[in-house]
Parts: sequence; C-alpha cells; structure tokens
Amino acid sequence: MHTYADIGSGLNDQRRSLLRLLRDVALHKFDLLVVHYSDRLARFGLAVIRQYLASWAVRLEVIHPTVIESAPHAELITDLTAILYSFMGKLYRLRRLSR
Repeated sequence: MHTYADIGSGLNDQRRSLLRLLRDVALHKFDLLVVHYSDRLARFGLAVIRQYLASWAVRLEVIHPTVIESAPHAELITDLTAILYSFMGKLYRLRRLSR
C-alpha cells in the first residue's frame, strides 16, 4: 500500500506527491487508487486524471463523493464549487501577503 500526501491545494497540479502518484501509475505499482474526496486529488481536470488512470487499468474509488455524479447538473455544481474555492484561496493568499 502506498500513501501520497501533499500539503497544498487541489488546484495546484504541480504537487510533488501528485506527480509521484502519476509516475507510479505508469510503473504499474497499483491498480486501485482510493481518495477520501475527489477534490483532494484535483479540483479541475479530474476527468483527465480518470482517463489517465483508466488507460493504465487503475480504478479510482472516491470514499466520500461530494456530489452524486449521476445527478443531472453534477459537473456544473462541481465546477462552480471548484471556482469558488479557487477564488477563496487567492483571496486568503492576498490577505496573508498584505500583512
């Protein structure tokens, strides 16, 4: 069992552990990826990550789905939530820098 942990936002696609995870997928180190929440893996581009995992025969299991994926507007709700978190993160960074 491998554990990948980053301190940072799911908006950041340059997280060390995320990049290591993607390399390990290509090295066939596992066939199941389990995450608590999908936004911890990525806020945007999750569909691309899912396709990448599937191309290496790795299944993604989300323990606590935040939005029921079969809901008619699930993708829209997920995208709007991600945009809000993105703006909140930028606002907090600006506040921290202005101190």
